[in-house]
Amino acid sequence: MKIGKLRTSVQFQRRTLVQDPATGSSQPTWVTYETCFADVRGIRGQENLDGTNKLNAIVTHRVYARAHSGFEPKPEDRILQGSKVIEITSVVDIEERDFWFEILGFEDLNQ
Repeated sequence: MKIGKLRTSVQFQRRTLVQDPATGSSQPTWVTYETCFADVRGIRGQENLDGTNKLNAIVTHRVYARAHSGFEPKPEDRILQGSKVIEITSVVDIEERDFWFEILGFEDLNQ
């Protein structure tokens, strides 16, 4: 992977619980923990109709990002690319050298 292919600005987000000071209850929210440039590639699209004739559309993505100290994406995280939300399904440390991550995820176009 050549670093020049990392052209797309993305944000990695993790779901955390934030306590509401007024009510004391905890609310889940997404917090950005890393902003970087990545290589984002759409690899497959799928459409189907459910039992109510509602069209369901999902696009699968492969994302390459450079690894560095403190940056550890996990399958429960998500990636923001502008208004696009990619739910992470797997993270692979390529060649286990802590240099590149290959991240697979999907974008649900029905939301």
